[in-house]
Order: sequence, then structure tokens, then C-alpha cells
Amino acid sequence: MYIWWRRCAGAGTVFGIITCGLLSASSLAGEVHGNRLAMGDQTTGTTAKQEAAEKARDSFSGNISWYGPGLEGHKTASGELFNMEKLTAAHRKLPFYTKLLVENPKNGQSCIVKVNDRGPFVPTRVLDVTKGAAGRLGSLGHGVFYGECLVLED
Repeated sequence: MYIWWRRCAGAGTVFGIITCGLLSASSLAGEVHGNRLAMGDQTTGTTAKQEAAEKARDSFSGNISWYGPGLEGHKTASGELFNMEKLTAAHRKLPFYTKLLVENPKNGQSCIVKVNDRGPFVPTRVLDVTKGAAGRLGSLGHGVFYGECLVLED
């Protein structure tokens, strides 16, 4: 089952989705496909806005780059083997295995990534994502793009 979401007037980003209560945080375990999100369990009785507020811890935005070529099969900082097609990311401080909802506000595409590495090592960037995540975000043609990130709790 899918739900459709839209940007809320005034908020303009994925954070507006949560403000409007149209996106269930339990649904964030599914995949985001453009404007569609696979629905999670709807039997809890809590509203989407309540679930999102409970699950969301922090947000940040800034320049995001993607990486992958030449690193396939190498160990990441978490010990996992790097796979540039998986939806993973590198962040300087977030705990390993933290999940982030990342959105490219220029095209509205989003995906959920798991932090399993450290970086980026360029001070003006806030996150490095894999080639697979950059593809989902519609940013493969750009080495660096502006993105907005929402930290999710399990």
C-alpha cells in the first residue's frame, strides 16, 4: 500500500511532511519512491504526526557529496564492507547504524541511509552518501549537492 505526500506550504521540505502529519515514522522503514512511500504497520492507533515526533531526534542540512568508485569491498569505519550500491552514508559524529532520511530539495527525491562510515573530510560538507543513495536522490550527475537530513530513531 502506498500513501502520497506533498510539501506543505511554508515548510517546503521533508520537515514540512512531518509537520503536516502526512508521513508516519514507522513508514520510514520502507522505501521512498519519488512522492510515494511504502506504508508500515497501521494498527498502533497513533497518528502519523505523533509517531514522527517521537522518532525524529535532529535535523541538519548542507552540502552532500557521494563516494564509491575505488572503495568497493574495503572496510568502512564501522567494520562493514563498503558496497557503493547500498544506501549508506558517512558522517563525522553520528553513531554507526543511525538512520537518516535524506532529501534533495531541488527535485523532492528522498531515501533512507544508514551511517556506517566516517567522513566527509571536506569541512564544507555535512554528509557523504554512496553512489546508490546519490542515484536515489537524483544527484549522480553532481559531485556535490545541497540536501536536508532528518535523524531517525529505530
